[in-house]
Amino acid sequence: MPFCIRAGIYRAVCRICHSVLGLGFTELSGQGSVTQTQGKLEKLVGQTVTLKCTFSTGNQYYYLFWYRQQRSGAMDFLFRIFQNNTKKNVKRFSSQANDSSTVLNITALKLADTAVYLCALRLAQ
Repeated sequence: MPFCIRAGIYRAVCRICHSVLGLGFTELSGQGSVTQTQGKLEKLVGQTVTLKCTFSTGNQYYYLFWYRQQRSGAMDFLFRIFQNNTKKNVKRFSSQANDSSTVLNITALKLADTAVYLCALRLAQ
């Protein structure tokens, strides 16, 4: 299920969900899975949010992805992480990964951050 950040006039509300490749799958050919354990998060505009995605894979080579789906339906690519790397994209967005989880950090939340956030796992070949 996706990460969903909804915004009000003074605050952004984050509801956490997950998806693999944004397609609603929780397993990838029996070789990998993505799990979300966080519940609903609520943050004020200007605060920081950390969205966590845990995964398991039988393959030592993998890619992790973060996407954001706007209200209009447009999909924004945020990050591609190969194994245990750290990535920074836009000033307020960063992501880190280890052997079993990845996080997306968004600082200085804005109402414009209202979107559905997706974590994805792909095994490298």
